[in-house]
Amino acid sequence: MLSHSNKVLLIFSFIFAICTPNFFDYFVSNQNTYLLHSVNQNLNKASLNDWYSNTLDTTPFFTLVTSYLLRINDFFVFYLLPFFEVIFFFYLVKIIRISDGIDKSQSSKKEITKTSFFFIAVITAYYLGPGITGLKGQYILGDIYQPSTFAVFFLPSIYYFLKGKLFLTFIFLLIPAIFHPSSMLISVVLGIFYILKTFSDYPKTVLVYSFLGGSIFSIIFFDIYMISLSSQEEKKIAYEILSTFRIPQHSDPNTFRLKDIVNSIFLILGIFYCKNKVLRFILISGSTVIFLSLIFLSLLNFYSLNLLFPWRISVVLVPLAYLIICNKIYSLVFESNQINFFYFVARFVENNLMKFLTVAIFLFIGLSAAINSSNFHIKDEFVLDLRKRDNQNTDILVPIDFTNIRLNTPVSIFVDFKSHPLNPREIIEWKRRIDLAQSFYSSSSAEEAISLLEEISRSSNTNHALIKDDKVIYFSKCEFENIGDYFLFNFRKCLF
Repeated sequence: MLSHSNKVLLIFSFIFAICTPNFFDYFVSNQNTYLLHSVNQNLNKASLNDWYSNTLDTTPFFTLVTSYLLRINDFFVFYLLPFFEVIFFFYLVKIIRISDGIDKSQSSKKEITKTSFFFIAVITAYYLGPGITGLKGQYILGDIYQPSTFAVFFLPSIYYFLKGKLFLTFIFLLIPAIFHPSSMLISVVLGIFYILKTFSDYPKTVLVYSFLGGSIFSIIFFDIYMISLSSQEEKKIAYEILSTFRIPQHSDPNTFRLKDIVNSIFLILGIFYCKNKVLRFILISGSTVIFLSLIFLSLLNFYSLNLLFPWRISVVLVPLAYLIICNKIYSLVFESNQINFFYFVARFVENNLMKFLTVAIFLFIGLSAAINSSNFHIKDEFVLDLRKRDNQNTDILVPIDFTNIRLNTPVSIFVDFKSHPLNPREIIEWKRRIDLAQSFYSSSSAEEAISLLEEISRSSNTNHALIKDDKVIYFSKCEFENIGDYFLFNFRKCLF
């Protein structure tokens, strides 16, 4: 039975989910990467013919679960994210309550006032970025359902650890790594913190959980090892491609954006203001891992280590630190008995709380609805036209920034920039395809363009190309079909 305190918090958690823009009726961004194998398990013939769909699956458990959701209804994939947002806000605030020494019901008015303050602080950070995201472009909550979203379960893991419930701590610690193997480093780091803090009090229990966790991590590690099985030379080339070409925004330790600086300040201040010794230990230890890895890897620049993203634990620590700071601000403004400017502000807000809260909720719901309405339907005319065509056995060469074609149309594509494999040999093939596509679309003569199409046709099943009107003159022998602002033609039929 939920306590009054938890009921209030749960209501605000649902409101938080409503106020975030996360509603689509089509697949976007990373979903065209991570959901492809799930769609394949449901025997989608078009995706089965796609080169990328035949690469090694890097998230097998996510694929399995998502394939079952897709069999029930696409609804669960399009609109599952609010479930994770409820968990995120609920446990984030619960952890701060423990940090503050309070995890039980307070007076109803005070409880609603404080939770309202946290709600406004978190939803504002959601739209602005700093405070709810991690370093180097990493994040827990995006706007789509994907494997990295399962990292929200690190928050209940930390909460139950602070409560001394080791079994639930252990279960929630494993979930993110099972669904997204790149979260395993966070699980290992937090697991080590847990062991250091509890082994002297519960040696047998900790040993059992450590053995079980180690066994599961061994399976995940073996899966990662099998995915990355290649020669050392291939690994060296592939890891450099990912680190310097595909995802430098996540992997390059030498680039720091303004958002990263702000989040780093939040981490430092969060440690300073944290009242709970155990939570402060987690923040200090995690921040030490982050900043030492940034310094170490900026000096040595090992591409393979960069791709482990040791700073990814910041996606858990930064929101905690941010809300700890917000909690401190709340205490200074609302809980001080000194007669000053803040005292009168606090009394005014408390007396008009429901008005402020209603305005804030409607403001963010309106903002969310505006963003949702602009996102809800596919705007790309060529994607809509491709949906309507009979595209049986159609494999298309498209510009590499056309990333929303795969799952939204019944066609296969040669390559796109967003969707990359993780096996080194396949990464090298992906880069070769990217280079061919870029060369074709930047070609300056008919001879060069036709030569590139010939090479593409020899090494793939691609049979169509999507071009703009400036390239039509190169292929005067071909028949074109107008799709949006582009022209589609079967180059195998008219050229070779």
